[in-house]
Amino acid sequence: MSADTAINTQRLNRRMRMAEESHKTLIEAMVSAQGQIQDAARTAVNDFYTKKNTQEGHPYATLEDVIQAVKQPLLDEGIVFLQKSQLVDGGICIETVFHGHGEELSAGPMFVPADKRTPQSFGSALTYARRYSLSTACGIGAKDDDGNSANAAVVADPNHKEEPKKKPAKPKTEVPTPKKVEALEGDDLFKNMSNTLKDRLGNCKTAAELKVVLEETWQPLKTAFTGKQDDELAVLADLIREHMVRIENIGKQSEEGEF
Repeated sequence: MSADTAINTQRLNRRMRMAEESHKTLIEAMVSAQGQIQDAARTAVNDFYTKKNTQEGHPYATLEDVIQAVKQPLLDEGIVFLQKSQLVDGGICIETVFHGHGEELSAGPMFVPADKRTPQSFGSALTYARRYSLSTACGIGAKDDDGNSANAAVVADPNHKEEPKKKPAKPKTEVPTPKKVEALEGDDLFKNMSNTLKDRLGNCKTAAELKVVLEETWQPLKTAFTGKQDDELAVLADLIREHMVRIENIGKQSEEGEF
């Protein structure tokens, strides 16, 4: 076969494939793309949380890692994505929207608390929201090869005996009622409500539990002290994002069998 014939054959095959893809719906194209999308690499390390039984920081996928994992498979199926951001009370909302094949598909809005007066805190929240929204919409995870290898070594050890797991007793965190806090004012009230928020965040294990804490504890605290304790509120907003990452990692570890 001559070189010209080979080139013409390739062009014909490409046109036939494009003609077939043009008849796909966006949902069908998304299904095909997700079949090609691989788990995002974890190129960054969060030193705030250590991996189980080690002193190493927990690896996680950055926004760039997630984009790198999904961009080409989506483009191959004729799909592009946009991420819309909107400032809302107490934070920011991100909406990932896919376009292709004459259709539009939204992954829905995602809210993340953010302090608009602190550029670093706001930028961190924006990046986190974009990463989490895109990875969730594309149905991808981020494998922790080191963690999986360590677990495999334990399972392979014939002398290893799994100790029965005891469910720790959940400490009761008393939420201050209006009667109990009405006598407190200023710094004392802020300290009381802040400690309650920190305690409840530490007990959260799921996204649903975290949502309840944000609604019942964080929003009243932020409403009461915005403009009075802005620096302290910014610190608490960073703490909330750290717990979001922790809860996200718990979910991924459960899926990977690390518990």
